[in-house]
Amino acid sequence: PIRPCQLDVTPLLATSMKTKHFIREIELSAIRHDLRTPVNHIIGYSELLLEEAGEGLGEDLQRIHSGGRELLSVINEFFDDATFDLNKVREDATLLKLRTPVTQIIGYCELLFEEASDRATKEILDDLNRVLTAASEWLNMMESTLFPMAKGELSIVTKHKKPKPGPLTATPFPKQAELTGRLLLIMDPGEFTDELRDLTQSGGHQLDSVPSIEEALERMKHGPVDLILLAASPHTEGAQQLIDSLAANTKWRSVPVIIVAPLEQIDLATRSIKAGADGFLSIPFHREQTLRLINRQLTEKRLRDRTAALTGRILVVDDDENNRDVLSKRLKRSGHEVTTTTSAETAISLLLEREFDLLLLDMIMAGMNGDEALAQIKSDKRLQNLPVIMISGLDQMDDIVRCIEMGAEDYLPKPFDATLLKARIHAALEKKRLRDQETIHLEEIEIEKARSENLLLNILPVPIANRLKEGEQVIADHFPSVSVLFSDLVGFTQFSTQIPPQELVILLNRIFTEFDEAAATLGIEKIKTIGDAYMAAAGLPRPSDHHARSAVLLGKAMLRCLATLRDETGLNLAIRVGIHSGPATGGIIGKNKFIYDLWGDTVNVASRMESHGEPGWIQITDTTAALLGQAFQLKERGPLPVKGKGMIKTFLIDES
Repeated sequence: PIRPCQLDVTPLLATSMKTKHFIREIELSAIRHDLRTPVNHIIGYSELLLEEAGEGLGEDLQRIHSGGRELLSVINEFFDDATFDLNKVREDATLLKLRTPVTQIIGYCELLFEEASDRATKEILDDLNRVLTAASEWLNMMESTLFPMAKGELSIVTKHKKPKPGPLTATPFPKQAELTGRLLLIMDPGEFTDELRDLTQSGGHQLDSVPSIEEALERMKHGPVDLILLAASPHTEGAQQLIDSLAANTKWRSVPVIIVAPLEQIDLATRSIKAGADGFLSIPFHREQTLRLINRQLTEKRLRDRTAALTGRILVVDDDENNRDVLSKRLKRSGHEVTTTTSAETAISLLLEREFDLLLLDMIMAGMNGDEALAQIKSDKRLQNLPVIMISGLDQMDDIVRCIEMGAEDYLPKPFDATLLKARIHAALEKKRLRDQETIHLEEIEIEKARSENLLLNILPVPIANRLKEGEQVIADHFPSVSVLFSDLVGFTQFSTQIPPQELVILLNRIFTEFDEAAATLGIEKIKTIGDAYMAAAGLPRPSDHHARSAVLLGKAMLRCLATLRDETGLNLAIRVGIHSGPATGGIIGKNKFIYDLWGDTVNVASRMESHGEPGWIQITDTTAALLGQAFQLKERGPLPVKGKGMIKTFLIDES
């Protein structure tokens, strides 16, 4: 049944008091917009029906579509801003020319209902009913608008409100959730499997594991996988087999592969990456680096997936239900994920709450107009990079240019041409994809830059690293008073031959890491390690009046570290520490591999204090002792012969 729709022109009209009667004012652009809206529905739904309907309905549907196009042409002809003539609209021939296509459309719709009621789908009948309803709405609008215009009861004005950009008042932008995915680990069961599962789950990912590539490929047949973690094999055939299998399947070829291996097997990982793997994850796992690598690969997979079909999440904003419905159907047929809303205010809230790839925004709506919404969106840093395509029945060039100047990506006129719609959406999504890739690459550059700077700071003192970054070529400084510390693990050379290399590195790493932490806490610069020896200096590159005290405190921390290690492991390890204070020269040597080093008698004497010291004690010179005053309890050891310096009075300090 056809339900007549009475046009509500109240929001469009302003009543002016005349001497004896009222004359309503209405904008010409508003008349044109309201007359074209149901015509756009007729054209849009008839195009959808032509694509869906079978044989027998196509001829009458084509007549409906042609009638809609004819009516749209007449509206554009008589209601153009530049050529509008009210006297011409008042002519009976003009009104007849406007009415005839509509009555023909209604007639063909009724015939199609009779022919298709038994054999057409519900969706086809619903769309056909929308065409009939739109045609009936147009006739009602003709009576409520065109006839009063012909009688002089409507005054036509031409004006258009300009948008005023303003701050957004919607809800604050929430933090974006981390990208999560379904991960598949190809590795024999063991402690690394459990550790990696716990680590990835802490990042929101789901990790399953299988022992072989064959089982992994079988698993992928029964459920989606977003990323594969492959344990390194002595042969690259395994990685090559997996990568070739993924490439041969269109559903799998975007799945990234990360090689998992200990650092000593990095050559195997390198060969696998050359075979086509996407990254390398080292054992033991570092949580932040692992999750960063996984998230980057998942992000790139998402971009590859969208590029393959170039589909996206699109928000359609239009206060007309039929316009939203036609657009939504067309977009969903192309594989897009579509969200619709009726107002610009709601659209802005949705944009702040959810992630979209493209916004289709109607120009004229109740409440906030599309161009006003565009101005607010482009003035907000959180939303300004979102591509926006304006849609409207308004065809004035100044409106199009104004929106493009405000930042709109493109413009689509109503009724929607299917080919043009697809092409412009494809172009907008492609630009969005390229911008997203650029953002990812810039973020990676910043991460790598920060990583390089941190690495530089691990090698050099902060002030020295800053001078090097600023371009200083030769860095060398004289320090009038510093304290240099040397330490050495007693018997470690013989001990190192009795345990596997990996255990040896783990043990040394633990010891030196605790030394580093103690040095950082005391403000002491670690200079270098040589085998199982450790060198540090207090009072540089920033001078300090308490450098001798700081050096002794570091020595005490070293003695405590070794005592704790002996208690925990039972290993018979001890350490000697030597300290001397005096002037020294410091600077950078090397071109490709930088090192910050110290030179001078102070360094040589400090080294002799360590090598001639006693295990479990800190040996200091009388020069350092004088700087300490009464800060520590000293045990006098007596004069010690030092090559090139003669006899030097020395003292011992324990860990207490």
